[in-house]
Amino acid sequence: MKKDQQDRKMIRYRRLLIYTFLLVMVFMYISTKISMQKEKDALLEVRETTAGTEDHISLKKDNGPKESGDGGEEAGLNTGTKAETKTEAKTGTKAETKAETKAEAKAETKAETKAETSTKANTETAEYQIDKDDLWSLVLTNDKYPVPEGYEFNEVPIPDTDQTIDSRVLKPLTKMLDGAKKEGLNLIVCSGARSFEKQEQLFEQKLQYYMDSGKTKEEAYELAKRVISVPGSGEHVMGLAADIYSQDYKALDEGFADTPEGKWLRKNCYKYGFILRYDKGKEAVTGIDYEPWHFRYVGKKTAKYLKKHNLSLEEFYIQEGLYG
Repeated sequence: MKKDQQDRKMIRYRRLLIYTFLLVMVFMYISTKISMQKEKDALLEVRETTAGTEDHISLKKDNGPKESGDGGEEAGLNTGTKAETKTEAKTGTKAETKAETKAEAKAETKAETKAETSTKANTETAEYQIDKDDLWSLVLTNDKYPVPEGYEFNEVPIPDTDQTIDSRVLKPLTKMLDGAKKEGLNLIVCSGARSFEKQEQLFEQKLQYYMDSGKTKEEAYELAKRVISVPGSGEHVMGLAADIYSQDYKALDEGFADTPEGKWLRKNCYKYGFILRYDKGKEAVTGIDYEPWHFRYVGKKTAKYLKKHNLSLEEFYIQEGLYG
């Protein structure tokens, strides 16, 4: 019984759709007919006006002296033809001129738009130029680009922690921590520079975790490299990155992004030369899952540019043609 009701309901629904479609088609047909009739009436009106002009000229010519009947008719016909030709020529010239003017205006507007776009692009490109002194802070490392062979840096301790960092990053990092403190926020660096051995150890632990959960070694590897830099790579290994949480939220997970400290860092880190390295929505480009706690030093100038244009470091490399 219930199925019959559903079938009847479906049949009524289909009928309604068909009737609606037919009604729309009827309205479209009527609208088209009305539009065509209006165009036809307008054309007839133009022709009647032209014909009236020809008759007037012909009659005026007939009132004058005639050499012969055939000659008078020919004169009237010639005059009418000339008037018609003149009218058509005038109308055609006017329409042609209007079309040419419209085409020229369109071409000019298109050229101006293209020029403005080009100017804007050039301006945006010109607003950033890489300084040679900043190159050390722009070295890219990921699963495809290991840390350059022989890479070295001066490792120094981060005050009030058991962590270290590249000495060139310590000052801007300290300023960022102090800036947050002035806002009543307490940031804590829980991970700074790492050795290659420590990075490999962390990766192997994550790899084993996934394998213990039933993943194959290949599957475990693909999952592990999305949360831990593969051995031989990593910004912590170069001393350029710091994992940060707060006194009230001591966990490295996505929840940190919703804390006052996480929000402050996202908004202000660029002022001190840092970027949120692995942002949400950039996973496919960076190869790393969203990490709202991982901040990488790239220098104030670059950090401001990446923030303004919402670029990851990989996208920046593509844009600047830095991949080698």
